[in-house]
Amino acid sequence: IGLLQNGLGASSSASEGRYGTAAVAAIAQASREKLVMFSNEKDPEFPYGEATSLTLKDPALSAEQVETLRAAYPELEINCIVALLGSEYDVSTTRLDLSSMESGDVETFVEKLPLLPNLERVDLTDDNGESGLTKTDVKRLQEAAPEVVFQYSFDFYGVTLSTADEEVHIKNKRIGDEGEEEIRQALDILNNCKRFVLEYCSVSNEVLAKIRDDYRSRTKVVWRVHFGKGSTMTDAEAIRAVYDLTDDNCQDLIYCEDAKYIDIGHNEYLDGVPFVAGMPNLEVIIISGAPVKDLTPFQNCKKLRILE
Repeated sequence: IGLLQNGLGASSSASEGRYGTAAVAAIAQASREKLVMFSNEKDPEFPYGEATSLTLKDPALSAEQVETLRAAYPELEINCIVALLGSEYDVSTTRLDLSSMESGDVETFVEKLPLLPNLERVDLTDDNGESGLTKTDVKRLQEAAPEVVFQYSFDFYGVTLSTADEEVHIKNKRIGDEGEEEIRQALDILNNCKRFVLEYCSVSNEVLAKIRDDYRSRTKVVWRVHFGKGSTMTDAEAIRAVYDLTDDNCQDLIYCEDAKYIDIGHNEYLDGVPFVAGMPNLEVIIISGAPVKDLTPFQNCKKLRILE
């Protein structure tokens, strides 16, 4: 009866005998459920020709191995179904919500990433701004798939930052030189950030200058420096400090590498301008009234047009 019920046998005089009624019912059930596998007739729904497609469900294969299969069987359309955090995704997937991912899931996801060639964005933070991942985890993901946007938010000294931020301005936070590694970890994953400003955060000029050099290819690191009776951001293009500049209070101007126009005239106690050595973009400088004697720092100012 079980064989008949599952369509695995053909019937002959099924209605006769002790189990006739049960046999007829089993055959009818198999027919209704289209389980008739034993028959002299071909199943109209069975593809008797050459296979045209193959779907690999969460294969234990690398992307390279899958490509090897595709090259070996060019006439066969080979697709992959990838299982992630209880859900399944195919090669057409462009966006994933993996906000429930934990640190222990990262390496598994990295291994499966190449099987999702059309992936464009992955959300790693939930609607409440929470995530089980660290900045180190996010950096690992970004390095594994630099062409994918990983949306992630995190706390930075009481300020919520996001990998989508194009500019960050942190002000009046007690970070200090001891926070250098935290600053670097943030910059590592802020790959859309063009300008990162730290103002009055107690980080030394020397530390910030080193960070700026290390990240300048992607992000401009900016901070505030003081001179005379004034101050300016290190990416300022125009600086004016007349009457109150001396040799003792002008040293930090060397960090203003974007300066183009400077007016430091009428500073009678200013004997030197060593800071211009750090201003390769300087075009115009006014130093009239200042007893400057040494002009050798200007040798780095290849764009200088006017010296008054």
